[in-house]
Amino acid sequence: MLPSAETKTQPTISAAWILALLDGFEQLGLDTHNLLRLALIDPALLRDPDSRIPRDASGQLWREAIRESGDPLLGLHAGERIQLRMNHLVPLLLMSAETFGEGAELAIRYQELLSHARVISLEECDGEKCLRLHKVGSELPVTDQEVEFMATTLLGLFRMATVPTFWLSEVRFAHHQLGRIEEYERVLGCSTRFDQAATDLVVSDESWASPLPHHSTSLQAQFELMAATLYSKVRTTEAASDVSQKIRALLPTGHFDIERVASVMHTTARTLQRRLRAEDTSFRNVLDATRRRVVVDCVERGCGLDDLMHLSGFADLRSLRRALKKWELQLESS
Repeated sequence: MLPSAETKTQPTISAAWILALLDGFEQLGLDTHNLLRLALIDPALLRDPDSRIPRDASGQLWREAIRESGDPLLGLHAGERIQLRMNHLVPLLLMSAETFGEGAELAIRYQELLSHARVISLEECDGEKCLRLHKVGSELPVTDQEVEFMATTLLGLFRMATVPTFWLSEVRFAHHQLGRIEEYERVLGCSTRFDQAATDLVVSDESWASPLPHHSTSLQAQFELMAATLYSKVRTTEAASDVSQKIRALLPTGHFDIERVASVMHTTARTLQRRLRAEDTSFRNVLDATRRRVVVDCVERGCGLDDLMHLSGFADLRSLRRALKKWELQLESS
C-alpha cells in the first residue's frame, strides 16, 4: 500500500534536526550518503542548519535507514549516540533559562523553528509535568522509531542543559514495544511503558524546578528576541495540527465531527472553521488527511483490518473502501 503521488505543499523541518539524525546514523555505521540519495535529499541543503527540508523527505530517510539497519530500536540507538550541538536557537533557549521548567516552556513555544509542527505539548499527568510527543505526519506517517528518537534526543538535550544525571520519572509510549524492555530502560534510565493513551516524558517537580548552570538573563533575552523574529517567518499550521491531533484521538470513539472537536478544544465550531480557513484549509480537509495518515500508519505497523477500521473511525467496510478509492490507496484485505 503506497501513498498517492499527488503533489501538495508539505510542512518542513529544520536542517539542524536532519543533521542530528544523520550524526546518529553515522555513529551506528549506516551509509548516510546513500540514505540521503534514496530519500532524495540534496546534501547541499544541509550546509545551513537553519534551512528547511520537506517533512516527508525526513520520513523517507527514516524508512530507508530502518530498512538498511534492520534494527527495530534504531530510533532509540541513534538518539543515544548523536553528538548534540548548540547550533540552534531552540536548545539555546532551553539552556539559557533560569530553571529547567522555564526553559522547557520556551523551547515548546518556539519549537517550530526546529520541528515541522507542534509535536510537543506540556500536560499535567497525575500531578506531574508531562512533555507529550505527538505524531504529526503529512503524506508519510511518523514512524514509531522517529518518536523513540525524539524521546531519546530530548533526554540527551535535557542532560546537556542541566546535569548528566538528569532523569525522567517515567516514559510512556503510545505504540507497541519494539524491542527488549531492558534496552529501553538502559537508554532512557527509567521505567518505560507501552500501549499507553499518549506518549509522555514524565518530569518530576524536583527536576522541573531545577536551576540551570548556564542561565544568563541577558542571553536569554537576546535569544527570545531572535526566536520571536524568526518564528514569524516560519510558515506553521498550528490550528490544523491541533485539530488533527484531536481528531486522531477521537476517531476510535466514532464521535469526531467539528462540534465535538471544537468542544474538546474549548472553542466553537464557527471559530475553529475560521481559524482553519486562515490556514487555507477546512475541517473536512483536515479530517480526510488525518484519517488517511492513520490508515497508512496502521498498515505500516501491520494492524489487522478490524483495528485499522476502529482507529480510523470507519463504521463499515464499504465506507473504508470508498475512502481508499478516493485516496488512490490499495489495501490487500479490502
